[in-house]
Amino acid sequence: MAKEVTKAIIVTGSRAFSSKARVFYALEEQAPALVIHGGCPRGADIYAEEWAGLSEVDSRVYRAHWEHDGKTAGLRRNARMINANAGATVLAFIEGPSRGTRHCAGLARIQGHRVLVYDAGGQIAVYGGGRLILGDDVL
Repeated sequence: MAKEVTKAIIVTGSRAFSSKARVFYALEEQAPALVIHGGCPRGADIYAEEWAGLSEVDSRVYRAHWEHDGKTAGLRRNARMINANAGATVLAFIEGPSRGTRHCAGLARIQGHRVLVYDAGGQIAVYGGGRLILGDDVL
């Protein structure tokens, strides 16, 4: 199967997401020119940053401003990532409750982004144009 070349990918994922291989595989399949993530030091974000470095792909980090925004910092960061990158495909890596990941992917879905949802075992849902196309409704 030929790789789908995607201009920009937003990675959102649980800090507890444990499958680096799943993140690497999903990014390889999309072959992005730019990887965008929230800069968390564990889980999907750090795996995405590692993949971008190894693949010589540009990355852009949207950090949460915890000191300024307090408990809403992660949600505000998610909104900035989604709002500033219209047309980007979103890869959501869910493990456990993943409230922040579900928020980011749900916001992307509402705004019409293509959203691919993964758990550690593989792809579990695809959303396009705001509606479920494939898999289980997890957002």
